[in-house]
Amino acid sequence: MPDEYYLIDEFMFNHLPSLTLSTFNIPSTVREIKGDHMWYNFGGSNFKNFTVDSENEYFKEVDGVLFSKDGTRLIAVPTGKDFDGGKYYVPEGVTDLGSLSFSRNTNLKTLVLPDSYEISIEERFVNKGNSLLIAVYVYTGITDFEVKDTNARYYSFGGSIYEKDTDTLIAVPVAKRGTIAVKEGTKKIFTEAFWKDALEKYEFTSLILPSSIEYIPDDLIDALNAFSGSKTFIIDDNENYAVSDGKIIKL
Repeated sequence: MPDEYYLIDEFMFNHLPSLTLSTFNIPSTVREIKGDHMWYNFGGSNFKNFTVDSENEYFKEVDGVLFSKDGTRLIAVPTGKDFDGGKYYVPEGVTDLGSLSFSRNTNLKTLVLPDSYEISIEERFVNKGNSLLIAVYVYTGITDFEVKDTNARYYSFGGSIYEKDTDTLIAVPVAKRGTIAVKEGTKKIFTEAFWKDALEKYEFTSLILPSSIEYIPDDLIDALNAFSGSKTFIIDDNENYAVSDGKIIKL
């Protein structure tokens, strides 16, 4: 173990898209990477890979993506990294996705979550809300979330994530375009299924809610209705909610 203590601090490499660096190497002496914004918008399309010295006891890279040494935390995905078929399978064992860890990568279209990952509400720096949506953030190419058939918590439908036990819509990608049709049988919508603080960045044009919906948080209704002029809401044959003058209302 080296005597030196090297820290990569918050924002150290943040917003440096003009750099032509293709690979970022983490030496053996780095013991701490602080915060979640170190490589946000770093290196642009040139930045393809992280490498980590094999003697580093705190971090590792897997296929060019940076992780904690024990593999439980995905720290950052290079901005310009390419993915086969535009799809990335987050490795099993990952329980934490770093804030903004996927943002600014437009090559990735489908993100497949591991069975080990659980979505939660959290606050990191100025970002508060759904942990998955904070990891993906905005300015990304991700239009679809998926989970595997073995996932005990969630299932995916139409690119969104649903909780199995409660029939709840949990997460909708910010970059999803066109019409979002919530699955029939869904009873609830999670308070941050649509990231309220980033709703102006959502690219969908219409939202169809099924007859089975029983609960939508009031604050989410208010947030969605603020964009009723640019987005269309459709609710048919629902006992609890309807659309009036283009806005979602509770009956």
